[in-house]
Amino acid sequence: MPLEQIKLSQVKWNEVTWYSKLVAIVLFAGVVPALSFYIGLQYERTIVASGPMVHTILSAAPEHPKENLFSIEWGSSFGECSGYCVSKLTVTQSTTTLDLISHSDKNKYPSIHKVNTTDKIMWEKIISQVNLKNIQKLPDSIGCPDCGDGGAEYVIVTKQGQSKRVEYEYGSAPQELKQLADELRQLEIFYRNKSIGGV
Repeated sequence: MPLEQIKLSQVKWNEVTWYSKLVAIVLFAGVVPALSFYIGLQYERTIVASGPMVHTILSAAPEHPKENLFSIEWGSSFGECSGYCVSKLTVTQSTTTLDLISHSDKNKYPSIHKVNTTDKIMWEKIISQVNLKNIQKLPDSIGCPDCGDGGAEYVIVTKQGQSKRVEYEYGSAPQELKQLADELRQLEIFYRNKSIGGV
């Protein structure tokens, strides 16, 4: 019988020997931790590499359009009038600004620029009346603003640096803007009386 076969036949495969214990110790003490470390390192690299993609996906998620509103502006003007003929009311989430300008006696009617803190409830009420999709569909000019000195009125909605302006005859806002325009007009009257009273 060859020597190699004799040696293999003498091995007791079902018996724990000192060299099998040594192999097990080396395996679990060295190979397993090294393999675990390598797997963990590769997983971490995979997560880091995929980070920008995950961020991009989250950033691309659509946001609520009303939360992106930067400002809402209402204004009116009359070509021939005395007193304050031009009015502009700009409302943001933090401030409400009124500007009044006169075409006539600047000494009697000095320009007014008043900045007030926007009431949170008022802001929520105003933006609840904004329908951006409908406003975008409106033409820039409706009717004949200030024809026959009837006055002109406009509303501007600014969102993320892009603005939509709709101008129309004073007091004749289109249906898509009527509630918003009426609310802003009443707000302008309130701040106008308050500002002129303080001049």
